[in-house]
Amino acid sequence: MGKKSTKNLNDNKSLSMTKRNELNNLVNSLLKLVFLETNNPLELWNQYLELHALIERIRNIENVTVIKKSNQRITSLEAFSKFMHDNGAKIDSVDVTEFPGYDLGLRAQRDFEKNELFITIPDKLVFSFDKAPMEVQRAAKTVSLISSMPNISLAFFLLVERLNPKSFWKPYFDVLPEKYSTVMYFKPNELNELKGSSALKPAINQIKNIARQYAVLYQIYQKLEDDYENPIGKILKDKFTFDLYCWSVSTVMTRQNLIPTIKNDSVTKQPALIPFWDFANHANGYLSTSYNIEKQQVESFVQKKYKKGEQIFIFYGSRNNTDLLVHNGFVCDNNEHECIITQLSLSSSDKLLDKRIKILDFLKMPKSVLVEILPAPIYISEKFLSFARVFNMTKDQLDQWIDSGRSEELFNMNCIIESDCELRTWNFIINRLTLLLKMSPTSMEEDKLILETSSSKINRIKQMLIRFRIIEKNLLIEALEFSKKQKKLLETRSA
Repeated sequence: MGKKSTKNLNDNKSLSMTKRNELNNLVNSLLKLVFLETNNPLELWNQYLELHALIERIRNIENVTVIKKSNQRITSLEAFSKFMHDNGAKIDSVDVTEFPGYDLGLRAQRDFEKNELFITIPDKLVFSFDKAPMEVQRAAKTVSLISSMPNISLAFFLLVERLNPKSFWKPYFDVLPEKYSTVMYFKPNELNELKGSSALKPAINQIKNIARQYAVLYQIYQKLEDDYENPIGKILKDKFTFDLYCWSVSTVMTRQNLIPTIKNDSVTKQPALIPFWDFANHANGYLSTSYNIEKQQVESFVQKKYKKGEQIFIFYGSRNNTDLLVHNGFVCDNNEHECIITQLSLSSSDKLLDKRIKILDFLKMPKSVLVEILPAPIYISEKFLSFARVFNMTKDQLDQWIDSGRSEELFNMNCIIESDCELRTWNFIINRLTLLLKMSPTSMEEDKLILETSSSKINRIKQMLIRFRIIEKNLLIEALEFSKKQKKLLETRSA
């Protein structure tokens, strides 16, 4: 199962020598660009625009060798379901269908009680790297970028298998999206909607990472000699493209799940694609899918009662909307695990820098730290609060806390601390939240108005990004109001 020869691959037209040389030069430029550091948001944005332009030029040249994928996803569903049934999947009570706003999803074919088993997928159908042909595994081991990262190994196997028209998993590939709504597929005018948000930098860094991986692998395969023994390398010398790599990585990124595997009598976990099950969309809840080692199958249970015809959701894990946006290509309006991550740093010119660092060492925090802004009722995370307190201490206060042996109490909202320091702390937090709100070129009211009046004129990607901005601003506004109340309580007590 899956151990088939890969010699009968699509024989696409190769590039001319002139086009190949042009492509080589573009990839060299791409590789240099992705390693350049940027110092501010404007530099980062300009670097992205240059990066996007290079990628588009690369894609235009590689278009000759791109593996074209059929758009007939819906018409392929029947063959896909038969493929699943024929290979032992228990999916009789659900089917894959379209849902407004969700693309494809899982639909209940009967009523379900809470915690009832609704799907089992045998290991035979699970797409994992240990099922790759030996020639694929050997090819992966020769490249450290692939062999050192399990998710990249899986994407590499998927990439090679996608090129194989006789693949065991072809019915599954035929119903996968041709492209995704992740940041790798955003156009500049779409990514521009994230300016001023906490997601812009992670989004661009993700694009840079995938572009860097592509460029490194492209150069590896182009440098292979004609007498290279492993056939996979020879195939990829002509067939490896940005679009194919982007599709493979995006498929893994948006659909992977960790499943156990037994090696040398010990159980480890590896990323895998689980056909059919991975069409279930996300909702708040709890993890309700597991791998039964004895039966060697994936088992998934419903998290609540479902009526026939309703969409069945699963829980993807505890991820905030930035993570869901960048890695999964959607946002959750009522995300129970939402948080905004921002960076706080001590100034290198601070005369009390050494003393502040000493307390931060006690708190196991660096002088530049990522902190969280959380939903109600917490709002200000322990790290955010304690860092702000240390940042706003006077010399005498720093000395007292260094000698106190109780620095860990700074994490506590109700910590007994000097009132003047606490007042400066909440002013610092208020100023920080206000600054984050001002970074957006639009207001909450403007964002809402765009969705209310122009939703029919803008595509789904832009709608999603504007929704992301609204969710983020709403949390910042609530956290700001909470912080102002904390400050007012302090002032009342001090009066």
